[in-house]
Amino acid sequence: MEGDGRAMVLTTSSALGAPGSSVHRPTLAARLDQFSNDVDLVVFLDGSFPDAPTIARTDDMLSVFADEDALCDWRPVTEAVKQVQFGRVAGAVDRETLVRPHTPYVLRRPLVERIAEGAHQWLDPMEEAAALGANIRLWHDPRLVTRP
Repeated sequence: MEGDGRAMVLTTSSALGAPGSSVHRPTLAARLDQFSNDVDLVVFLDGSFPDAPTIARTDDMLSVFADEDALCDWRPVTEAVKQVQFGRVAGAVDRETLVRPHTPYVLRRPLVERIAEGAHQWLDPMEEAAALGANIRLWHDPRLVTRP
């Protein structure tokens, strides 16, 4: 990341039984109000205590963050995915065109502020960013094997 801005790290609540990489919207809004003005980016991590590989991935992502609104780590979709019509399986979906978002997520603060204004109690930051039309770049750790 260029410039003198700072990133603030927040954790998601999937470890607490919330769906997916969920963030409690009222808590997010309150936390944003507490950030200093020089916080430019918000990083979302899954779980309260990141391990060394997660910290390394986050550092790598921050170092390549450029013109996008958000940067999203991902994993390949390996489960069978089916298309359903009228309550019946209508066919398979090509998994080669699908990815599964995976934290860390890195988002620009103004985008997170827009996300925090929504109405839902729980939110997935990357899902909300996509719904707002954000420019999201996928990033993948080259140290991870993606396909067998």
